[in-house]
Amino acid sequence: MSGGGGSAGDLRAAFDRVFAEPPPGRPERPEPFLHIGVAGQPYLVALAEVAGVHAGCTIAPLPSTAHELLGLAGIRGEPVPVFGLAALLGGAAGAEDQRWIVLAAGPVPLGFAFDMLEGYRGIAPGDIVAGDGGQEPWLGGTAAMAGAGRCPILRLAVLAEMLAARADRANRERER
Repeated sequence: MSGGGGSAGDLRAAFDRVFAEPPPGRPERPEPFLHIGVAGQPYLVALAEVAGVHAGCTIAPLPSTAHELLGLAGIRGEPVPVFGLAALLGGAAGAEDQRWIVLAAGPVPLGFAFDMLEGYRGIAPGDIVAGDGGQEPWLGGTAAMAGAGRCPILRLAVLAEMLAARADRANRERER
């Protein structure tokens, strides 16, 4: 054999080396997120926590001491309480444009209003840093986004739990 570049033993050793090494790892499957804007601040919401996104719903105001409660919206034929994300996150109540509503996945329909829908983002698990659940337990960490630095991850389930706990406390106080 001319120009073969190696003996049969060399070829056998190279062949064996290929199968002796572990196979290359599978690329990480990106985690799906909704990229939104709340009062000018970008946030990510895991699609696993989202039951739906609606635009242009009419919100009927309700009298309430909870300044974050914007009112009720009719979504899929059901009344859904809608809270302003800007107010829940410490901003001014009613400051956000109420164009978009994200429905939290869960047993009770609950909507959160925000002003900007940026779109879908697939984030590699390696680009996500988990939060510690400290002073702001509704933040589930941050994720690196190309060209945008790190973006906080909102936990709708935690916000829903906090609102339910607040409502339970208010109901117990009212019963006294």
